[in-house]
Amino acid sequence: MGDPDERKEFEMKNFTLTIRRKKWKVNFVRSADIRGSWGECDDPSARSPKILVWKNAPRRALVNTLLHEVLHAVRPELSEEAVTETANVLERALNRVGYEIKE
Repeated sequence: MGDPDERKEFEMKNFTLTIRRKKWKVNFVRSADIRGSWGECDDPSARSPKILVWKNAPRRALVNTLLHEVLHAVRPELSEEAVTETANVLERALNRVGYEIKE
């Protein structure tokens, strides 16, 4: 086991995530693959839903965007304001418990 104060860095590797009993692909992509934003979330009713996050975003923005888009997938009924606020709080909480988000 490592030092409990050791901070972990997030990796940007594509992965799958089960959300509401459905497999989602989470991909880190070029900006050209996203329509003018830092991330996108498919409609949860899509047959093979995906979450896309711009891989060259600054680290904090990348993590925040990932949290934001996952929240859309988990709770599609939430307003954009509620999703944004929740993603911001989660990002700060991760940082406080030792998951340093390096720029």
